[in-house]
Amino acid sequence: MGHLERFNPAVLALDKDEKPLFIESHRLSPFNPRANDVSVVLDLMIHDIDIILALVDSEIERIDASGTPVLTKGTDIANARLTFKNGCVANVTASRISMKLERKMRLFRPSSYASVDFQNRILQKYHTGDKEMFPGVPEIVSEEATFETSDALMAEIQQFVDCIQTGKQPLVTGEAARLALATAIQITQLLN
Repeated sequence: MGHLERFNPAVLALDKDEKPLFIESHRLSPFNPRANDVSVVLDLMIHDIDIILALVDSEIERIDASGTPVLTKGTDIANARLTFKNGCVANVTASRISMKLERKMRLFRPSSYASVDFQNRILQKYHTGDKEMFPGVPEIVSEEATFETSDALMAEIQQFVDCIQTGKQPLVTGEAARLALATAIQITQLLN
């Protein structure tokens, strides 16, 4: 699988120190016949699975999944709920029969909220401030960063070459890729 979303500048700018408690992701696309030989889980959802596994950094305790074919013989829309041993829950939805294109992930963390718009390369962050918006209720401080269009495929290839030349550890290890694929396959099996 390609790990292009790991090289998305909005993802790279995300603070990875504060572990999420709840994650919600939506990867929706209008129908395109190019990849209808695999389920939507292996086509689209796997990108979000990869990022979620890296952010949560905990073993999965339970997976619940539902999905259905609509236009193809494979699953065209799917939802999976991943419950991790550290208590985090991720609700992951992927559709290739949507009327709109959306690629978003929302992370709810102990002291902040972050929203990543993969498509438009926008990172929004919210956290409590020092002031009060009402007596006893802290203000919500927000910041937004929009990143220029970049070539994630080229960044991935350049890092691959750099790792070969320098011996550095890649952003996405082979073990991380294997775990993302194994999780996607497990979700796919739950749908059949």
